[in-house]
Amino acid sequence: MTRAKAARMRARLVQTGLEMDSAINQNIEIDDLVLPEWIGTNAKGRATRELILRTGLKLLVDEGYGAMSMRRVASLAGLKFGNLTYHYPSRDELVTELLDSVIKAYECAFDDMIATSKFDAAEQLALYIRLAFISMQHTNQARFAPEIWALSNHEPSAALRMYSMYDRALHLVENIMIEMRPDLARDQIQALALFCVCSIEGFVVFIGADKPFQPWRPAMERMAVKSLVDLVTTADADLIGALPALQRASAPVVMA
Repeated sequence: MTRAKAARMRARLVQTGLEMDSAINQNIEIDDLVLPEWIGTNAKGRATRELILRTGLKLLVDEGYGAMSMRRVASLAGLKFGNLTYHYPSRDELVTELLDSVIKAYECAFDDMIATSKFDAAEQLALYIRLAFISMQHTNQARFAPEIWALSNHEPSAALRMYSMYDRALHLVENIMIEMRPDLARDQIQALALFCVCSIEGFVVFIGADKPFQPWRPAMERMAVKSLVDLVTTADADLIGALPALQRASAPVVMA
């Protein structure tokens, strides 16, 4: 990408900043969960599964994964243990659907913004970053990720679920970057997307809800948008360097 094109891209980001502020402030609300479409489940069954998922999420963020036993979830949800295991036979299955529902909420917020605006690829990346920072203001979302990180260090199945969740985030970011930088190779795009997602996720332990640096969140958000968009705009093969082949922990992302 030429310097002139990069400068035009940055200028457009500045020009549309107020539009993005307005759209985010007026239209976007990130839910804690967006529930899957349960095929073959009646209304009562769907309501029960939603109750279970929301109870599991509350228990996870309030007391940690160690407290999230199946019997505890059943008790807090006001369900018989057999009723819980009818819908979710194991804690692993419950956590899997919980992870899917949490990441789906973020995907839906992003898709809603894109559907109602005319942002180009660089602006979409800026939007992705800003929505991630906004989500950190919410206690449930700020506590959820660290709990899953801790769990993944001790339970291999949880690690697989976590990487599967992040694969979805990477897939979204990769597709944006393909539009921004069609001149880069696939593995170079993947490396930039990984750097972007890793950089954003690390902020939650410092500026998430109830964290010491939370008041600085807007400043961190502005710096993250500028630095990451500039990086993707200007990165070249010399900066990225050679990329050895990887053994992915979960199925590789299918790039559109």
